[in-house]
Amino acid sequence: MDKKKFKILVADDDEIPRDIVSSILCKEGYSVVSATNGLEAINILRLEDINLVITDLRMPGADGLDVLKHAWIPHLRQ
Repeated sequence: MDKKKFKILVADDDEIPRDIVSSILCKEGYSVVSATNGLEAINILRLEDINLVITDLRMPGADGLDVLKHAWIPHLRQ
């Protein structure tokens, strides 16, 4: 597996943990996209091919479960 092609979404409204997780994953060679809230994460899921979602559960706009539902829905349609 080419780590650069494996895209990870990190969604957290708390800047410090979001940046730490994103930084660690980037240093390991993964492609990382970050979102500052649930609605932003859902929008990213609509626009980009994401392989893994790491999300906080409590966020403004949409919570982590909403984000995970949007991540899973395209797979149910195939």
